[in-house]
Amino acid sequence: MPITNHTISVTVDGVDKTSSLLKDSLLVRFQLNSKANIAELKFKNYEPAERAEILISVNSHVIFGGVVVRKVAALKGVRNLHYVEWTVECKDWTEILEQVSIDEKFTYSSDKLIIQSLFTEYLSTHSFDINSGISTIDGDLDITFTNVSIREALDKLAERVGATWFIKPNKVVYWFDPAYPSVSS
Repeated sequence: MPITNHTISVTVDGVDKTSSLLKDSLLVRFQLNSKANIAELKFKNYEPAERAEILISVNSHVIFGGVVVRKVAALKGVRNLHYVEWTVECKDWTEILEQVSIDEKFTYSSDKLIIQSLFTEYLSTHSFDINSGISTIDGDLDITFTNVSIREALDKLAERVGATWFIKPNKVVYWFDPAYPSVSS
């Protein structure tokens, strides 16, 4: 197996924590479309806050963005050479969408307007880009969301109009017709 040299960096809530990362522990599982990407990593003597925002970059290209969903501490080493190893599991930005429950009714609205309304009304503090990656697929929708998460609302809307959606690590929301995926590049 060839040896590769990549520069890996990790920021936690905007602060570079690469020096605390145990690099051999890093694992990122990518899923297609609206399925959640997962990252697992370990830190030496550093405990990230619950729900902290994590960005993982390889060669200065951000490959994962999300939040801490679980962490476990273990004492490692011997005698005076011990340290705390934090095993951290992160879920991509869809985790934030799953935490917000909505009750909304839209009439004569485009799918793009519905998405922008949901993100503006319920997620405005999270800095999602809802302008550059969203295409209008259906311009005349009547739809009601009752006691569902924003993720469930997006899935329901996508099923209704035949769309695919995902959120890139830089928080750009993509919504497009899978027959014309070039908008999602």
